[in-house]
This record gives sequence, structure tokens and C-alpha cells, in this order.
Amino acid sequence: MRNILGQSFCRIVAFSLAVFSAVPAGAEDFPSRDITLIVPWAAGGGSDAVARALQPGLEKALGKKVIILNVPGAGGVIGWRKLAQSPADGHTISIVTSSILVTKYLNPAQGVDFRDFELVTHVADSPLVMLTSPDGNFKTVLDIVKAAKDKPARINLATAGVGTMWHIGGLGFSIASGSKYTFVPFKGGNEAMPAIMGGHVEAGAGTLAESASFITTGKLKALAVFADKRNPIIPDVPTLKELGVDYVFNAWWGIMAPKGTPPAIVAKLNAAIQSAMATEGFRKYAEQNALTIVSEDGAQLAAIAAKEDAEVKNLLDLAAAKN
Repeated sequence: MRNILGQSFCRIVAFSLAVFSAVPAGAEDFPSRDITLIVPWAAGGGSDAVARALQPGLEKALGKKVIILNVPGAGGVIGWRKLAQSPADGHTISIVTSSILVTKYLNPAQGVDFRDFELVTHVADSPLVMLTSPDGNFKTVLDIVKAAKDKPARINLATAGVGTMWHIGGLGFSIASGSKYTFVPFKGGNEAMPAIMGGHVEAGAGTLAESASFITTGKLKALAVFADKRNPIIPDVPTLKELGVDYVFNAWWGIMAPKGTPPAIVAKLNAAIQSAMATEGFRKYAEQNALTIVSEDGAQLAAIAAKEDAEVKNLLDLAAAKN
């Protein structure tokens, strides 16, 4: 994981200063009113927290109020459809996560495609972790795998909704470990985690960004990190690879705008978001919540999304073939 307070931060500051010193022509009058930032999940989850951590710096950079609008449902689709129906003038934007890659494959008629929007900024990354209750029976990930192999589809894994990072990360874990689970969808990570804490579901593959504070306070137990190396927030927790499961899943967060938003306005939004990411408040939030700040623009995020889109399709095809 990249050092949040190191070279990445310096690049963010340099980028922000450079962009704000040369605002593209046509963006001088933007914004002319308050900005609505859609969070397509319920309040209290990881994406909501990212939005609220960005909010103060974004308001300062743009000189307008930023209104957080939670529009939960259908694994983010309802919120993203609301964004798609908004005027392409930059005054309505949305949190986007890697879970957007899944929706069109799970439901071609109702899903959305990241290519139908303007990607503005790649904000941050965080690995998934396998979570369980501290009072549960599982001591390692291999205990979960064994239980699932002994009783296929009888072990429940919580997700933040169908098609979310929790769901796809858990599905990939299922295939990589050769074990089968029943996925139980909730309306967001803020609902999934209490269900795990209370033992209502056996486990769940949630983002470290959402669960870090619950892990460090002993409310949740982390059994493994879905990353290439251990995370400094939870250094005693092994990676899946250390335990013999060859699987990595890194969730990402970004910001996007409606398709057709003028490039000059997209550039100004990107610069404002980069400035918000460089604030002390956001850096502190990221450090405390195991987020790696990423100083990349929408084109760079689109390249990542395109690569992962093909990987997600292959994963879903494999899952379908096994059922």
C-alpha cells in the first residue's frame, strides 16, 4: 500500500496548484450554485464517509456549499441513474466505486456502465478484509473455507448489496478458495457490519476503509487481508496469499459526473477534488481508515475501470459455470 503521507500527497498538492493556476476556458462561471454530491448508498457506510471527508475541502475549493444526497438501492444503481438524469453542468456529481463494473452483468436491462458517465477523479483505494464476529467460531479464513466445503452454501457471507464490492470480493474469494457461500445482501456496509458483529451472518468480505475502526476496537475480527501485503493498520492480520488462497481485491472510490459534462468543467471539478484530497482533514481521515489517496484524473481511472471490467466479467462467467 502506498504511503498516504509521502510522495502521493506531494503529487496531489503539486497537481492541485498547477490546475488551479490555469482554469480552462469556459469554466470561469462554474459553479454558479450549490453542488449536489450523490452517495448511492445509505448514510454511515464507507462511501458516505469518503464523501463527507471530502465535503469541507471541496466547498472551500469551489466556493459553494456541497450537499450530500444519499440515494441508496440496487447496489448503487438508483443513485447513479439519478446522476444520469441530472443536467450535465457539473452541479450534480456522484461517488463511484468499483462496484459499478458489476451492475450491467447482473442485470443488463437495469444496470449502468461507467462509460455512460464522465469519470472525474480517482480518489482512493482500500483492500477488502474477511470479517467475522470476535465471539464466533472462526479463528482463521481456512476455518471458513473448511466449513463452507463441508456444508456448501450453508455459510452466509454479508454484502453491502448485490453487485457491491463486498459481493464481488466475496465471490472472487469463493472461486479462489474452492468453497461455496450464500450471499446475504444489506443496504450498505453500515448494515452489514452489525449483522456480522451480532452473529446473524457468519462473515463478510468488507472494505478495510469501512471496518478499520471496528476492527481496532475489537467489535469485528479481521481474519485476512485481500492484498499483496499486510496492512499497517492491522499488521497482525495475514494476507489471503499467506494462507494459501491466491486472491487479491482492491476496492476503489472516485467521483463522476453526467455524460456530456463539458471538459472544462470536468477539469475544474477534478482540480477541486484534488485540492480537497490534499487537506489535512482528508489526509487524517484516510490514514485512520486505511485508505490510500490516489492522485489520478478521470482518464486514468477509466483505464483502470476498463481493465477491471474485463476481469469482473470473467469472474461472473466462472461463477455461473460453477452453479
